[in-house]
This record gives sequence, C-alpha cells and structure tokens, in this order.
Amino acid sequence: MYITLYSVAGALAFIFWLIPVLRYLSAYVDLFTTRISYRAGLMGQRRTEAQFSQVTDVRLGDGRRIHLTLVSGEIIELPALPKAKKLVGAIQVLVAKV
Repeated sequence: MYITLYSVAGALAFIFWLIPVLRYLSAYVDLFTTRISYRAGLMGQRRTEAQFSQVTDVRLGDGRRIHLTLVSGEIIELPALPKAKKLVGAIQVLVAKV
C-alpha cells in the first residue's frame, strides 16, 4: 500500500513539477542586431526567427508576452520574460534602425 502511495506521489510530482520546470528552462530568446530568435523544446527543437526588416509592430501583450507583427500579417508571440517593457523598447529601437 505504501509503495503504491509513494509511486503515485512521485508520478504526480514528476508530471506537475518537473516537466513544467524543464519546459521553462529550455526556452531561449536571442536578440541580435538584425533579427530575433526564439527556441523552445527540450533541445531547442522548435525555432522561430524574425528579421527586423520584416517586423511592422512590436507590442506588449497580456502577461508580459511580447507580440511581433510581421509584414505578412503573421504574429509571433514570445513568452513572458522579465523586464519585458525594456525588451520591447530595445526591439523597437532595433526595428527603427533597420
């Protein structure tokens, strides 16, 4: 009975704690002078890149998420980041330079 209880508790801890922590730690946003790159997944499997020459609008959304609107009408949503207002300002400056 105790072995089953500990097994279920361990599985719940794995599902509700470890997996979200790994997802959070495996997301990267790289800001370059000409583009922005967002990588997610355990080994950076999903990649999204946007050239600043293609970006028409940068705004801060709900929950500190950053929305980039491209010329084609596509919206790229970056995850909630610390100091998102400063990052949006830096992205707007870089978009204006290009």
